[in-house]
Amino acid sequence: MTAAILISAVPALAYLLAWRDAAPSLPRTVAKAGAILILALGVSLTGGPGLLVAALVASALGDAALAQDGEPPFRAGIVAFGVAQVLYITVMGGSWPWAIAAAGLMAGAALPVPRPPVPRATLALIAGYAVLLLWMAVTAAGRALFTGDAAMA
Repeated sequence: MTAAILISAVPALAYLLAWRDAAPSLPRTVAKAGAILILALGVSLTGGPGLLVAALVASALGDAALAQDGEPPFRAGIVAFGVAQVLYITVMGGSWPWAIAAAGLMAGAALPVPRPPVPRATLALIAGYAVLLLWMAVTAAGRALFTGDAAMA
């Protein structure tokens, strides 16, 4: 797995240095999504949990969508990242009610924060994703704090 982490740095750095501000293209998309796909391959080849592989693939699909311009790819990216968060939560064995409540409270606290105008459908996706992301973060922190195990199941 260490090799996969090191190899995944190549497309990540390529994206950062060469394509982050470039127009959408196949090389840009491959560089953006490639790092995560390499990690998914590493997890798979080392016998890691299938749900973790699926979560990483969903994250890579989200990155591929965000490498494009426009509202439809942005929405597709949010949905893919949302699926990834649900899979990460499942891998960590967490659907602790307090984690869900904490995520909802944190996301709700962000509602009054000024933001640029976005279509309602997109705003709903962003809000849903924010709750999932916070839920995953609280679950990971809870797992580390209360079980002493920060590793995935």
